[in-house]
Amino acid sequence: ELGREETGQDRPRHMISAGEHVAIATIPNYGELGGGLTLLDPETGEHEVHRHIVEDQGVSTLVHRHGIIYAGTTIYGGMSTVPTTTEGHLVEFDLDSREVTSAIVPVPGDETVSTLCFGPEASTLVGVTYESNLFTYDITTHEVTSVIDLGITPTGATWGRSPTLRYRKHDRCFYGVGGGVFFRVTAAGEVTILDDEHGWKSLTITARGEIYLIDANRVYVHAFD
Repeated sequence: ELGREETGQDRPRHMISAGEHVAIATIPNYGELGGGLTLLDPETGEHEVHRHIVEDQGVSTLVHRHGIIYAGTTIYGGMSTVPTTTEGHLVEFDLDSREVTSAIVPVPGDETVSTLCFGPEASTLVGVTYESNLFTYDITTHEVTSVIDLGITPTGATWGRSPTLRYRKHDRCFYGVGGGVFFRVTAAGEVTILDDEHGWKSLTITARGEIYLIDANRVYVHAFD
């Protein structure tokens, strides 16, 4: 248990494997700001909570590569809170030092970095904000190299449940769900809306390249031509 009083956290938002740890993005208590990055040792069950990796912001999404956790944040906290900040961040957290080594605003004006995934190049990290802007980040230079407006109207909770983005190596394209829409983005940045009728909530891609999509209460498999 995270312990509401001990850590100020209420529930997990996202979990990933991060080396020897399970990294967990956690949501703060009702009425509180400042989510946490929790590191769990699955062998011992011990865990440590790093709160306020960006002051007064929640942690919405995580990925890991080479000892660095990349976290997207949101200006929102637990329910019944009023944000004190205005822009979501992309954070680099070093597992060896247990410190934030970089924190930037990838898309000025956007409130939540909702999803992150790695692209075809080892140094390329791609994310989408709640406001449906797709950005590319170079993990070697720590700079945003491009921003693409997906042209999708956001829907749902602003603190990060949507959009979702995943990379499919079989055709070197990104597939995602945002604003209830299923879309594809090519390596050249061409955006195609594949379906906008189901009110899609999320998706995942298997190792074999199958795409599973979820709407309000069903799971679908995308059929490729």
